[in-house]
Amino acid sequence: MATLELYQAFQVTIGGELLIGGSRSAPQEIDVGDEFDRPRKTLAAGDIWDLWTADDSAVDAMGFLWVESDVDGVQLEFTVDLNNGVGLGVFAIVLVANIPLILPTKQAIANYAANFATGTVDSIERIRVKNPADATDDANVRGFILSEAEA
Repeated sequence: MATLELYQAFQVTIGGELLIGGSRSAPQEIDVGDEFDRPRKTLAAGDIWDLWTADDSAVDAMGFLWVESDVDGVQLEFTVDLNNGVGLGVFAIVLVANIPLILPTKQAIANYAANFATGTVDSIERIRVKNPADATDDANVRGFILSEAEA
């Protein structure tokens, strides 16, 4: 087992008021396992890539994810409950260049209905990446995945 130290902070001035959050000096500590993977790939326009799959990766039980792209508009697709035991869930987000997406857990909600009407805590089991077909630049995608800490 290992302890990951994660530093996060923001700062912005709006209407003359300085707004800050997080810490540049005091990390958040996350217990993680000893397995890791550093997937990297250059994606041309329209390319799709499985960044991580629970059954086909150096890390089978994700405990931490860091992923970033060097261009705007790259899409990440997360699949929860891939075998549809509880209820398949898929959601996607769009990355902003050089700003990482960080997930400190693999937990997500499967079989979810709006307004928290239904759903079961399950695991993210696949992460796919797509550089949109209309992209004008290749996307260099970098990931860092750590295994979850053993109980």
